[in-house]
Amino acid sequence: MKTRLINIFVDLFDLNDHVMEAEISINKIDEWDSLNHLNLIIAIENEFGINIPPDDFPYLYSDLNTIEIYVESKIE
Repeated sequence: MKTRLINIFVDLFDLNDHVMEAEISINKIDEWDSLNHLNLIIAIENEFGINIPPDDFPYLYSDLNTIEIYVESKIE
């Protein structure tokens, strides 16, 4: 799952293919603004076949590990 999430970030934010997990954070990706956050949510929904309600959007405005935990909770 983590690899799939990293691939979403690489594609969406045009990151290096060898990006470190610790680099995937709202504090380290300048392009991670509100519009790209919506694009990220849509990409995650499409990749994992889940629905992310708008009330949960703020929880995903953080880092890779938090997003991974959230997605895992939605597909179990």
